[in-house]
Amino acid sequence: MTVKTYGRFLVVFFLAAFTIACNRYPLTVKLFKDHLGKKVDLSGYDFVYNSKQVYSYAEFRAKYPFVTVNYIDEDCAICKIKVREWCDNAEKIPLHENLAHLFVFRGKNFETFLRYSQGKTEFPFFVMSSEEFTYANNNGSIDRQIIDAGFLIDRDNRIKIIGDPFVSEKMKDLYNRVVRGQIK
Repeated sequence: MTVKTYGRFLVVFFLAAFTIACNRYPLTVKLFKDHLGKKVDLSGYDFVYNSKQVYSYAEFRAKYPFVTVNYIDEDCAICKIKVREWCDNAEKIPLHENLAHLFVFRGKNFETFLRYSQGKTEFPFFVMSSEEFTYANNNGSIDRQIIDAGFLIDRDNRIKIIGDPFVSEKMKDLYNRVVRGQIK
């Protein structure tokens, strides 16, 4: 390949890459807009727990009208990173009396997963777990990208915000404003 041909190839490659990247942005925005307000189905789980307490699902939702939801699969390598990221950023995550952070875990044993992914079994957030694909099956109408991104739901289990609260100060502020009722 000559230098001139190689240069043309690079120009075409970069133009194609930028075109694809620019076309994906509106799809991402559309995907987010299509999912805001969608109802999340958390049925099929009887208990919610953390290292300090166990609640029935009904008690948990009565106490916490706003819940961040993150799906974690035992067989998912990226999920291990997500759990570690949440633990590493725990001090940046908004805390309110009416907000809880929930991880929906699919696998045999969450404590084993924690030990394997982080070398410890303490976890500061709430967990619901099942060996079945209950959560994924119940929420087939929600795009997997949205499920993987995590989101905030309100007392009616409707998606209010998509994304983690610690990714930026603006996102943390948005979470705080929604949970305080400043944004509906």
